[in-house]
Amino acid sequence: NSSYFTTADLGANLTLTAPKGLGELYLNVFNGNGFRNLSFDNRFKDVEVAAFVHPMANNIKSRTAMAKSGRIEGITDVTFGGFLYFGKLGLGENFTSGGVQYQRNRFGGMAHLKYNFAKAGFFKIGGEYSLQSNRDPLFSSASTEVNVTASGFSSYLEFNPPVESLNEKLMIIARYDVFDPNNLNDATSSNSFNNNTDRQTLLMLGIAYKTSKVLTLGMSFQQLSYQLPYVVNYDGLTSTTDSKLILHGILEF
Repeated sequence: NSSYFTTADLGANLTLTAPKGLGELYLNVFNGNGFRNLSFDNRFKDVEVAAFVHPMANNIKSRTAMAKSGRIEGITDVTFGGFLYFGKLGLGENFTSGGVQYQRNRFGGMAHLKYNFAKAGFFKIGGEYSLQSNRDPLFSSASTEVNVTASGFSSYLEFNPPVESLNEKLMIIARYDVFDPNNLNDATSSNSFNNNTDRQTLLMLGIAYKTSKVLTLGMSFQQLSYQLPYVVNYDGLTSTTDSKLILHGILEF
């Protein structure tokens, strides 16, 4: 399974909202075989539970109602959340007595904060940590199993300088991701892509300026890094990093 979540062709959702905007709870049930694999119908229904809490929602709403301009200083959003996702195949893909069945479970948590400066400008900061827990038969039709865990962390920062003349049109953005598709680091080989050398990181630094209501121009530096020199440069030399400078343009109608 190369993707973090499987695609779903059918599902149901139940949403519960706490009073005064203090939180939300989502219960989702999916037909986990996915619309890309029509012949694979022996999967139990996947279940996902996600929750988000806004502990300062009532205070922020009160301050916003009293603000003449509609803009308040200080914390304007703080959110904590998490999710649990359980996916399991049925009992038809492994006919061995006591045979191991495939499982795909996912867990994660996040936090987000937005802060407004006194007269103009703001910053947003947050992060998310996610964990995969996969179980497979060690061999075809096996009663022994192999367990693989994977993890990922993503963090971000958006800074809008507290300068009134900029009118909140200038944005400075940073992002840093780490993903390890196999947390087990016991591989003995150091010259191949395996569980000892598979961690990847992404660093992104960008700046954007909204020139008008419909046009935003920007530039970003992006660097993807590996544990070993898998990147082949134009001169034929290898490197552990792949770096790019990208120009952006966004039209909004």
